[in-house]
Amino acid sequence: MTLSFWEPFRDFDRFDRVVNDLFGQEASARAVADRARRPAADLAADKDGYIFRFDVPGVPKDAIEISVENDILTISGERNTPFVADEGRSVYRRETPCGKFERSFRLPNDADAERVSASYADGVLEVRVPRALQVQPRRIPISAS
Repeated sequence: MTLSFWEPFRDFDRFDRVVNDLFGQEASARAVADRARRPAADLAADKDGYIFRFDVPGVPKDAIEISVENDILTISGERNTPFVADEGRSVYRRETPCGKFERSFRLPNDADAERVSASYADGVLEVRVPRALQVQPRRIPISAS
């Protein structure tokens, strides 16, 4: 008797591929894998600025890079595979996405890209982008001559 995993949605996956092929949508295995590898992102804004949160469990902070160029915030890094078959173990199933990842977001016009800060705790990367300081209009007095 062999051990096999029951996948109740396997038939839905087949149906999805047939529909995508019928309507000309490309859903290559590579594109699906790339989407699965990208960390989930939550975005919020408050009066002080913008908050980006990324789920990157198992990724050390040294393996994550944050950059801002031309008002584009980019988070990139690499998640290594937790199990390797050649270490004396048999891997039966691997659902954790591994490999390089990258997410990019265009910053709003009022974001201050020079004052971006980031923190990392419990597998969640939080990037804060403050709003640019607004120059208040001032009244110019006219002198009489």
